[in-house]
Amino acid sequence: MFRPAAVFIGLRYARAQKGSGFVSFINFFSTAGILLGVMALIVVVSVMNGFERELKQRILGLVPQVVVSQQQFIPHSEQQPLITALSALESVKGVVPFVESQAIIQSSQQMAGVQLIGIDASYEQQVSPLPAAMLEGSIAELADTKYGIVISRALARKLGVGVGQRIRLSVMEGARHTPFGQMPNQRKFTIVGLFQMGSEADLQFAYARLTDTARLIRQAPGSAEGLRLYLTDAFLAPQVVNAIDTNFKDMEVTSWQQSHGDLFAAVSMEKKMMWFMLLLIIAVAAFNIISALFLIVANKQGEVAILQTLGLSPAQITQVFMIQGCAQGVIGALVGTITGLVVVFNLDAVLALTGIQVVATPGYDAFSLPVDLRYSQIIAIAFMAILLSFVATLYPARQAASIEPAEALRYD
Repeated sequence: MFRPAAVFIGLRYARAQKGSGFVSFINFFSTAGILLGVMALIVVVSVMNGFERELKQRILGLVPQVVVSQQQFIPHSEQQPLITALSALESVKGVVPFVESQAIIQSSQQMAGVQLIGIDASYEQQVSPLPAAMLEGSIAELADTKYGIVISRALARKLGVGVGQRIRLSVMEGARHTPFGQMPNQRKFTIVGLFQMGSEADLQFAYARLTDTARLIRQAPGSAEGLRLYLTDAFLAPQVVNAIDTNFKDMEVTSWQQSHGDLFAAVSMEKKMMWFMLLLIIAVAAFNIISALFLIVANKQGEVAILQTLGLSPAQITQVFMIQGCAQGVIGALVGTITGLVVVFNLDAVLALTGIQVVATPGYDAFSLPVDLRYSQIIAIAFMAILLSFVATLYPARQAASIEPAEALRYD
């Protein structure tokens, strides 16, 4: 098959040559450096994506992503038009009415403070991650049980209670005034289900029927404090908030960024820094190609001069050495990408084989890490490695093209 002379000679130079062991040594470590850098970047980025996904599912699953409210409670008759209008917004997966209040849960053994959230089970089952997180009981049972409540398994263990047992809830909102001072509203609730999200939210939230919660805080049954919006992607909250501010002037809007924005900003910054540091490793390996090419140019001045006398132009000489340097980058990037993918797909086995124990993540054992492989990032990593290798070849290749044949061959 016909190949241009520059491509043929460049690929020949890229192979190991006799009598140039030191140059071959540098070439090998340049390629190996790119390979290891690409592999490490793929593995680390995939694990960071996995942790970010777990945080989104475990924390933002229960935390309100966007909350819309008014100054007064929303009567039951006005909720459906608002739900329909808000559901039509882009990126909104579902809208559910809610009532919430700070409460104290008390069993015969312990007590704990929680955020009591009144929900409408018919809406909640369609969009909330709560039904999938149920370990015992179901959201449907909550809808059918008057003064029923769903708590996390972690909170149930802390209180020493289980499904079917009764606990007392006390709330100060709507408290009664008596000659002895304000008396909190109290009511006994029956535990109808236990959930587990595997996050700090497990100990913070308890769920009851919307009607029962409204009655407990002395509001009209069926009325809602506001509407919770579940989004297709929690990170689209700013766009949704802007759309609501534009189309619903009389509504107050908040998002998860007010309560958990700092946490996810820190995770995002950590991801960017890991990208930057590992890219520096690839850059160092890529620029080792410069050293190798300068040595090759110095060793092959006579050959370069002969090629010029045979008719190769300076542009073709430049191409020869660029192809040689890029070949190392391409090989390192491709092998590093394949190796990185193999490691990511078998990360748990690699951790177990090497005996590396990681901090246990809920739902994962000590030799397991969450991973989220995004092929667009893999392509970007391989492309950047090849691009850095290409940039590293430019200067030494131009130097090779500037060799004067008469000077190079004077003593040959």
